[in-house]
Amino acid sequence: FWETTVHPEILRRGLKMYSSNAIVMYHCKKFSFELFARQRFIYSRYFAGLRFNKDQLPQRLVATLLSFILPPLLLLRMTRNVTSKKRLLKEYIFALPYLFVFVIIWSFGEIVGYLAGQKDALAKIE
Repeated sequence: FWETTVHPEILRRGLKMYSSNAIVMYHCKKFSFELFARQRFIYSRYFAGLRFNKDQLPQRLVATLLSFILPPLLLLRMTRNVTSKKRLLKEYIFALPYLFVFVIIWSFGEIVGYLAGQKDALAKIE
């Protein structure tokens, strides 16, 4: 939601965004694994559904096929980011089983989004 909807709007308004390791943020909302999984699927479906118009069938089909390689690609990128910063490695290893499930769900959501569109996904994002 943020990357596909809010961030472009911030940039459109001429505002700037930056990243800083000095900022620490805590997520205090508690939710079940089921809610987490459902939200990741809905968000990835929304993301994929926005990328192409319905008449762009060839692009949607190519993106659908590429979605099958998302799990190893995303895990590789996450691993590279963690190891290059040389911090939080122990936490990352502990989180890997959950991250694996996350990227599988994400990939499946994108596949559905490319093939069936976003439908009412945005309204379901919490």
